[in-house]
Parts: sequence; C-alpha cells; structure tokens
Amino acid sequence: MSTPPMYQAYQPESAGQRPVPGRLDVDALRHPTEGSRFALACVASTAVVAVAAFVLLSTGHVLEVVAAIVVLTAVILIAVVTWMLMRIQLLANAVHVAAATLPDVDEVVQEVRERLAYDRRLDVFVVNKTSRSLGEGSPPVTVIGFFGVRFILVEGDVIGDLSDQRQRGQFVFLLATCVGALKARHTTWSPYLAILQGMVLPKLVGVFVAPWHRATVYTGDRIALACCGDLDVSLHAFYRDLVGKDIVAHLQDGGFVAQALRARRRAILRLSQLLHSTPHATNRYLELLSFAAVREPAGYHAFRAGAAPASGELDSVLADLGRHRPLPGAQGIAVLASLLLLAGGLVAGLTVGETAAARFAYEIFGGTSEPQPEPVPLPGPVSPAPVETPTPVETPTPIDPTADPTADFIAGLPSDLRETCVPGTAASDDPAELVVHCTPLGAAMPETVSYFVYPGRTALQASFDDYVGEMETGDCETGADHRTTWTSDEIPQGPLACYTARSGKATILWGNETAAVLVIAQDESLDLDELYTWWTTHASVA
Repeated sequence: MSTPPMYQAYQPESAGQRPVPGRLDVDALRHPTEGSRFALACVASTAVVAVAAFVLLSTGHVLEVVAAIVVLTAVILIAVVTWMLMRIQLLANAVHVAAATLPDVDEVVQEVRERLAYDRRLDVFVVNKTSRSLGEGSPPVTVIGFFGVRFILVEGDVIGDLSDQRQRGQFVFLLATCVGALKARHTTWSPYLAILQGMVLPKLVGVFVAPWHRATVYTGDRIALACCGDLDVSLHAFYRDLVGKDIVAHLQDGGFVAQALRARRRAILRLSQLLHSTPHATNRYLELLSFAAVREPAGYHAFRAGAAPASGELDSVLADLGRHRPLPGAQGIAVLASLLLLAGGLVAGLTVGETAAARFAYEIFGGTSEPQPEPVPLPGPVSPAPVETPTPVETPTPIDPTADPTADFIAGLPSDLRETCVPGTAASDDPAELVVHCTPLGAAMPETVSYFVYPGRTALQASFDDYVGEMETGDCETGADHRTTWTSDEIPQGPLACYTARSGKATILWGNETAAVLVIAQDESLDLDELYTWWTTHASVA
C-alpha cells in the first residue's frame, strides 16, 4: 500500500500547550445525503404510525392503542434498565478504560473526545470478545447509546500496539466511528426505532429507513478519517476490520479497487442493498475514497498513483459520488411534517367514523372480524345414535422419575474422582448443557477437575478456543503454553492444551469430540510435567 506522511498522534490540550490539530466540525463532515435520507425515513415511519393510529381509533379499538403505548413504553424502560445493568456488569467482567488501568488506551480515548468536542459521559470497556456480552455477530468495536446510557465495548485484539504510530492511528479511526456516532446524534433515534421493531412496521418502512442507516455509516467513516488525518492508516484500519489482522498485510489496494468497481457495476448487488441497514463494504470503500480525495488530497493522490494509475473508471465513480449535495433544512421540515402527520392520524381516528378501508386494514394487519353466530338447525325426528366400538387406549410407558443425566455422568467417572464430584452451573455466556466439578484427594492429582458437556463439537471447539486464544501450536510433552490435538489408539479424539494460567496454576485442557465434553484440570503445586503424567491416565474418561 502507498505510504503518505505518518499519522501524528494528537496531543491533548493542557496548561500552556495548544492542541496541534483543531477540533472538528462534525456537522460539516456528515455525508451529504444524511439529512435528506433522515427526512425520508422520519416521514415514512411516522406516516405508517399515523395510519395505524387512525385505523385502530376509527374502528373503536382505543384500548388497544393505550395498551400498545403502555407495552412499548415498558419495552423501552426494560431496554434502558438492561443496558444500565450491562454497564454495571462490565465493571466486574471487563477492564474500564481510565488513566489508572489502561493509560495508553485512555490517552487515545481522550484524544478522540477532544477532537470531536464530545464532553458527555462515556465509558469505554475492553473485553476479549464482544460477542460474549452482546451476542454472536457483534463488531469488535461497538457503541451503545440509548436514553442517556452510553458506552463503547472494544475487543483487546483491535487495539494493537499503541506505541506504534500506525497502529495507534488505526485504533483512532475505529474509535472515532463510535464516538462520532454519539456526537452526530445517530443514536438519538434508538428509542423510536425500538418502537418500530416492536410492531410489524419495519416490514413496511424498512426500504425508507435503511438508506438513512447507510448514510450514518458513511458519516462515521468520514469522521474517523478526519480524526485520524491519514488516508493510508485509515484504509489499513478498514482492511483490518474487513479481513482480520493476519490477512491485512497481504491485501493489495489495486486489486480491491478493481473488485469494488466490479461490484458497483452489478445491478443485483445494488438492488440487494436496498433493505440492508449497513452498506456493502465495497460501497463504504468508494465513499471513503471519494471523501479522501477532497479532505486529504495529498494522501489520496499517493494512493491513486500506487493503486490504480490507469483506472479512469475510478475517477468517474468518485466524481459521481462527490456530486451529492446536502439538502438544507430537510431534517427540520421532516420533523415538523411528522408531527403534523401523527396529530392528523390521531384526530382523524377520533373524529371520523369507521370506514370500510379502515376495517379492511384492521383485519389484514392482525385484527379479526366479529364472529358470526352459527346457524341453529331446526328440530327433526330423533333417531338412535349408532353404537360405536370403543377404541382401546394404549397405556403409555412410565417415565423413570429418578433419571438424572448429571448423576449418570458422574457415575461413569473413575472411582478416584467420582466421590468428590458435584453438579455445577455454566456461566451465562457458556452453552454447556451439563457441568460437573471434582476435587480429587489423592497424591499427584490436580486440585480441581471440571467437566463441561456441550450440545455438539462446534460448541466444544468454540469454548476451547475461548480458553486458549491464539496460543502457539506445539507438543505438551516438551513445553508449556502449547495447543495441539490428542489421539487414543491412533484415533483422533479432540483438542488439547497445556499452559500456566494467569493465576499461576498448571493447567491441562482437553476435549473429546465424540462425547462433546471439555475437561479442565488445574493445580497450584504440581508442575505441568506431573499434571501431564496424570492426564495420560485420565484423558479417556471424557
């Protein structure tokens, strides 16, 4: 990749010292289409809500309207409390970024806050995996903003070595997208969107709301580039988020430019994006380059010379993207129009009588027509009912009330473990279906041995990977801090790792893929060789 001038870290304002770069005007960095797309989303969403209110009120379902408002208010309150409790939980299960805990990270956070003039409360937490707190598919840097609850969750792997100016700049880029979203008030509408999610309305207005979501992503990239100040560093951060840190060094600018242009020419891809709230990665890439050509011309020309020196198509596409212009006053007009629409729907619903169209709409979208009485048959001559031969009823097989899978599992363990084993409980983010903890008492045995039974080998492997991370592959017989696999009678059994835990305890971790069981044995006094010797006689119990 091309290399413009090195990213220069921002020096926060202090007594007698002026900041090197000035504060950024976030409103000037917004994507030109954000205002008009917000206007479309706001008016379309409110129009559907107004129509729904009119239909319910005009058909006499006032109580349903009141109940819906109460339920949706309760949902929002529950969401607020949930995020607040999560923030409290993170204080116990993550590292809260501060000058006393992670001074280098805190310095970058303060740098971004200063540049974006963001002075509201904002907590930043560092975790191993965001998916453990927010669920599968969560991005490595996630911002939560909901009714005053604001925090950012960051995976430790994306931070990198902050003493390296390029890696520091990449982290500035990623962090600025989140802080920029808060500064640009993109999360202000989260409660309103939560209300829409509680109805069938997203299906009706998704095509109008999704473009605004995509524009906010483009705005976030613009803010991040302006905050970082280096196109090459920003693109590297973009690539790393796209393909991962192990592959990013091999990604070629010119090849990805060609791919982005090829994807833009595909009509099916452009249509498929209409209902998606996140833009395609290739579209983000071209939008970022379009902004960089104006914001960082020197860096862009250096990139252009090395990436696609003969691509006239790139110049044409970026020129088209650069022709977008903001629509002044669109947001204010949209909010006013939305209020008038909502008021009109409420007033019309209370004053206009029931119409055929309103009744039809109510029945289509979840209502039911009034039940019609069944016709009563006229009395006639009574004839004796035929005698039916009773069908014999099968007696169900009795279920053993004493069946206990945990007890059955413990019963299958060796005698030197069995008597010390008790049922356990899996952590909230652990999908284990059964947990057993044992405390062996014999000599040359580990202090604790814990068994975790999973629904399948995929869940077992995921849990194993969470324990060992990116541990080096090696042989447990010849060294510590190694991960490998083990066999029995030359038949592969599952993963194996041996290492010294942060607590200082020697640890053996192994899995049996056939039984979907993961076992961890630890001891503070035994060394890894002694613990490995014990394991060779107990590995097959899983």
